[in-house]
Amino acid sequence: MYSDQFEEPEEYLPEDEAKYLREQDEAKIPLQAYENTQWVHSVIEYSSQYSASWQAQNICGESNTYPNYGDQTTAWAPREASGSKEHLILEFKDYFFITGLWIYETYNPGAVFKISCLPIGKDSYEIEKLVDTINNTEILKAKFLNVKDENNDWNTLYEGDTQQLKLERKARIFNPTIDLTKSAISKIIRIDMDCTDSESWSEIDAVKLIGVGPCFTDEQQAQQQENKSSASFVDENNKNDGKDNNKEEHNYVNDLKFIFNNQPSSDCCKIQFPIRKKTSLENNLFVQVFPKIYYIHEFLLRYRINNVKFLEQFIVKDYNNNEELEKNTFSLTEMAASYLIDYLYTGQIKLSLNKFKEENSDYDNAFDFIKELQYISEVLNIDNLLTCCNRTLDIINQIQQHEFSITLFNLFSSSINSGLYEDMKRIYQDTCTKGEDYIKETFPDLKLIFSMGEDEESTPLTPSSSPCIYVHSSILKSRCTFFKTLFDWKVIEENPFMEDKKIKEIVISDVKYNIFLLLIKDIYTGSLKKEEITPDIAIPLFIAQNQYLLDSSLSLQVIKENLSENNVLDILNMAIEFSFEDISEFSHTYLLQNIETNYLEIKKLLQGNEEHALYQFLISKNPIWDLVINKEVTYVKQWVKQVNKFSSEYTGWPADNIVGASNTYPEYGDLRTAWAPSKSKGAQEYLELEYDIPVYISEVRVYETYNPGSLYKITIYSSNDKVNKEVIYDDETKANVLPAKSRIFIPTIDLQKSLAKPCNILYFDIDTTKNTSWYEIDAVLLCGFKEGK
Repeated sequence: MYSDQFEEPEEYLPEDEAKYLREQDEAKIPLQAYENTQWVHSVIEYSSQYSASWQAQNICGESNTYPNYGDQTTAWAPREASGSKEHLILEFKDYFFITGLWIYETYNPGAVFKISCLPIGKDSYEIEKLVDTINNTEILKAKFLNVKDENNDWNTLYEGDTQQLKLERKARIFNPTIDLTKSAISKIIRIDMDCTDSESWSEIDAVKLIGVGPCFTDEQQAQQQENKSSASFVDENNKNDGKDNNKEEHNYVNDLKFIFNNQPSSDCCKIQFPIRKKTSLENNLFVQVFPKIYYIHEFLLRYRINNVKFLEQFIVKDYNNNEELEKNTFSLTEMAASYLIDYLYTGQIKLSLNKFKEENSDYDNAFDFIKELQYISEVLNIDNLLTCCNRTLDIINQIQQHEFSITLFNLFSSSINSGLYEDMKRIYQDTCTKGEDYIKETFPDLKLIFSMGEDEESTPLTPSSSPCIYVHSSILKSRCTFFKTLFDWKVIEENPFMEDKKIKEIVISDVKYNIFLLLIKDIYTGSLKKEEITPDIAIPLFIAQNQYLLDSSLSLQVIKENLSENNVLDILNMAIEFSFEDISEFSHTYLLQNIETNYLEIKKLLQGNEEHALYQFLISKNPIWDLVINKEVTYVKQWVKQVNKFSSEYTGWPADNIVGASNTYPEYGDLRTAWAPSKSKGAQEYLELEYDIPVYISEVRVYETYNPGSLYKITIYSSNDKVNKEVIYDDETKANVLPAKSRIFIPTIDLQKSLAKPCNILYFDIDTTKNTSWYEIDAVLLCGFKEGK
């Protein structure tokens, strides 16, 4: 397309850079935890399109133009450059209760003045295909079968003035404020545009719908639950654009849920709820109220429910006495009590239609039950749950479609479990970190006493000088396999509901207090951060985590990142002692990669010390260590002395360019300082390179500076013996899969062969059949050990 007014730049950002910048801009627009997003699935009606290149269907799917600004064929443009009224009707895959819309305007923004949605139930349509006789392009028109009144059946979500004259000529994400009182459950959106003030075509790249969803009716959700496990169904509903459910978070919640089985334990309290039952199933009359005993962990009650004073009247102080309930206006159904406890332990509630279909169910429908939860949340002052209920009921009352009660409630509920984590952090802080000054209302039942001093030489601590950590046995048991086994074996005897609530004691003699406190934090909160693991504690923490059967991936990561010449041998010795294969492997790899600087220390430590575990480990891992430890050798690096033979060379790119130190890398391109064969591709080439000193070869570094990947075989031999040759590397060429950039290629060579005898000649076999242009080498560095000093 062309415009007489002005020219636009034709150079645009590369795709990966444009995507990065787009994601940065999207991140600046806040999303609520309960909001999900989706891109346009199809365009079912449009007023016009410029041509097949700027067609309306370009709007479908993820943005592929923004933040580039200009007249681009990846966006939609109307037929006229300006002066026209245009509209688009877009269909999305899933039904959302709509809370927002992002319109990616990539040329002359500001023409949108109205956004509408068509509520579910009115959105059945047929497509009619027409032809625009002016530019001979197809036009789609949707006929909505259940729309009686165009003005009243569509809900206006946004209406405002056009903005072309006020905006900069740059791409933007238009994020208008939606009128939530007019919103609905919908997947059909209409965008109206007035292009009168547009200087040139107003173009749209993509549209993203924001809302609460996907929304299913209660019956549809029940069918979904039959078709797949409820866990996977929850994951599907929780799926956020660009966000995956955290597996560790899922395991954490399941662990806490595990500790509730309504059985007495030493850190539980006995609570007697007034439970009401229907006396008339036909009239839904709740008259009869009777007491029911629940055993609930008191620390959860006191930290998860704000109105503790109100709740205390139901906590039974005398465990041997089941008193009659005092008369109280507050009561709840057995179903409500069950879900309330579920919330305490998991941070959320997931409703199921089947619960309301049971013969003796307390409720006939989810809407009434959510109102009951709202009432309970108000009385007990449970903010997150109350917010969830309020949001659900507000929407249902607005749209008057009770059949969406379950799906909306579950979607809001899935976003409130952050409160669980905050409460568990407070419980950890108040119970575990204060020693003898712990908050008594946390009701721990176990005291951990530490007898290990700050280092191995320290005098063991006495009980009076020992630091301690107060904990809850149930949390330790549910989150840590080691403690579960300890309890299952009755090493710690549980005596629930002793009158004096005596706290049991365990002496920890193998882990220091500060390390164990990190273990406890991870158990309680599931949120141990990498920043909390300093290099000096990473190793003892890793050992403790493995000893107590806890996840050690973060401490392992810190150990890897802080591996150095100063600590690698100590870490490797530790890994060998405790059989930590991961640490052994990456420590050994580090030694090989830095053998030039560490081989003398290893030789000094292990020569004549064959019984040392480190000696036995190294000898078993790689033959280079037998050479380094048991022979008189010196590490050397050397550049090519001379090129003895070559298959061909291109004029101006001679093979002798390989001689000596690198003078091209890291530059990339067809540079005259490197060697290139005579043919650009499709040939078999070779090089014979000679070095000054014969060495036991430990490494070869090939400086490839143009179209890397054609070297596929390396053969070694000595200038004094050209008969006995060894192939130390043989692989497929990689020229067709590597990026167009220079590299130092370090092939994985056969050390059994390369270390068998000293050699000073490398013979390269090169295959350019997969190349698109010349393969070029700048230099080749040979690394290894020469005999003697």
